[in-house]
Amino acid sequence: MTAVLGPQYKRCTICTKVLISCEWLRNIYYSFVYFVKCLNIFNVELRRLHTDLFWCYKIVFCLVYVNLDDLFVFSPCQYTRGHKFKLYKRQTNSCVRANFFSERVINCWNSLPHTVDFSSFSKFKRSVKRVDFTDFLRF
Repeated sequence: MTAVLGPQYKRCTICTKVLISCEWLRNIYYSFVYFVKCLNIFNVELRRLHTDLFWCYKIVFCLVYVNLDDLFVFSPCQYTRGHKFKLYKRQTNSCVRANFFSERVINCWNSLPHTVDFSSFSKFKRSVKRVDFTDFLRF
C-alpha cells in the first residue's frame, strides 16, 4: 500500500508506514472503547462532568464551606423550566474564564431535567447518573 502525494503523483513509502501505524492506533483505540463499554465504565469526560455537578450541588446547598456568592449567582427569574435551582451565567470575554469550574458547570446544571431529585445528595447522585449528557460531551 502506498500513498499518492502532490500534483506529480509520486509514491511515498514513508507515508505508507504512517498510514499503517495510524490504522494500528485506531484499532487499539476502538478496542479500548469497546472494552470500556463492555465493562460499563464512564469515560473520563463524563466522570468529570458528574464530579462537577456533585461539587456544584455541595456548594449550592452549603454542604462544603465555600462562599456561594464568589462562584455562583442564582437566576433572577422566578419561573423557570426544569428545576428551581437555576444559576445565572455571567458574560465572559476570555477563553480562560470560560474553562473555570464556575463557568463550565452552569450550562449543564441549568439543563438538568425536572426528574433529578434534589432532596438529598445521595438521591441527587443517583438521579444524575441516569441523565443523558451526550450534548455536553465533546468525544
